[in-house]
Amino acid sequence: MKNLYYPTESWDILSPFKLNLKESFFKNLDKEITTNYENLNGIIILKEGHIAYENYYNSKGIDDRFNVASVTKSVLSALIGIALDRGSINSVKDKVIDYFPEFELSKNKVRDKVTIERLLTMSAPYSHKNMNQNLGKLIHSENWIKYSLEILGLGSNEGEFKYSDASAHLLSGILTRTIGLTAREFANENLFLPIGMNEIPYEKVESFKLKNMLYTQQKTWLEDKQGLTVGGWGLTLTLRDMAKFGLLYLRKGYWKGESIISENWIEESTKDYGNHYGYLWWLRDLGNISTYYAMGTGGNMILCIPSANLVIAIASEVTRHPIGNRWSLIENFILPHFLQ
Repeated sequence: MKNLYYPTESWDILSPFKLNLKESFFKNLDKEITTNYENLNGIIILKEGHIAYENYYNSKGIDDRFNVASVTKSVLSALIGIALDRGSINSVKDKVIDYFPEFELSKNKVRDKVTIERLLTMSAPYSHKNMNQNLGKLIHSENWIKYSLEILGLGSNEGEFKYSDASAHLLSGILTRTIGLTAREFANENLFLPIGMNEIPYEKVESFKLKNMLYTQQKTWLEDKQGLTVGGWGLTLTLRDMAKFGLLYLRKGYWKGESIISENWIEESTKDYGNHYGYLWWLRDLGNISTYYAMGTGGNMILCIPSANLVIAIASEVTRHPIGNRWSLIENFILPHFLQ
C-alpha cells in the first residue's frame, strides 16, 4: 500500500491535462446534470484517490451533510466487519436469535436457524417478496428489534432474496450487544475519524412519523425508540465523506498503511451471494468490468470500480418522485472518458 495517495484536510485536484480530459467533458457533464437530474445535489469522481471532478447543485456545498438513505447499509456492513475482525462478533454463521435471549417469541424453527450472514445478504426468510417490505410497520412499532424478530422466519424460503430494513436493524442491534456502543458511536471511533471523515453528532429524533424518518433533514444518524442506531437508513454524510468511504474499500480496507477493515472482509462483502448482492453492497458488471456500490433512495450512491481505480459518489435529495437514472449518467457521460 506504499506510494498511494490519501487525502488529508486538503485534497489534491487533478487537472484535465493530467487526466487527458477535454474541457468539454466537464461542460457536458454539468449540462446533463442540470438538465436531467434535478434532485442531484453533488457528485465527486476520484481517480487513484485524487479528485478528478467535484461539483454541487441546488445551492449545496462541500460542508453540507446529505441524507444518504440506504447507503447507510453499506456503512453498517463495514462496522460488522470491524467487529468481526476484533472478535467482538464470533462469526457470520452465528444464529441471530442467540443475541436476543430476553425476547419471548412464538416458536419458529425457521427463525431459530437464521444466521447473521442471512441478514447481511438479504436472504433471511420474511413473508414479503423481493423488495416489497412494509417499512411503515417497522417504524410505527414500539420496539423495532422485537418487531424485526417477530417477522423473521415468517417466510419459509430461506435463501430467497428479500430486501429488508428489519435485517439491517437486527445487525445494528447485534453490533451494540457485542461492543456496548451504538453503531453511530462505534463508527465515529473506529471508522469515520480514523480516515478523516466528519464525526456524526448525536441528535434526538424529532418525530417517528414515517415521512420524518425517511425524508429526515436532521444532520445525524437516526435512532429508534430505544436509542439504537437505525440499521438501514438515516445516516448523513458530506459528499467527500462518501468518497473517502468508497476509497477505503477501493484500497482494501487500508488507510495510510493502517488496516481499518480487514482485506478479507472487503473481499467477502463484495462477492455475489445472489441477486447481485454481497454483504449489504450491490454488485454490477459493466461489460467486462466488475463494480460494487452502495445505493440509496433518490439516487444516492457510492460506486467503486477497482480495475479503473475509480470512485464515484453522488449525493441526492431523497424523494418519491421519479429521478434520472444514475447508471445512464455514469455509463454514458462519465465512464467513456475514464476507461479509455
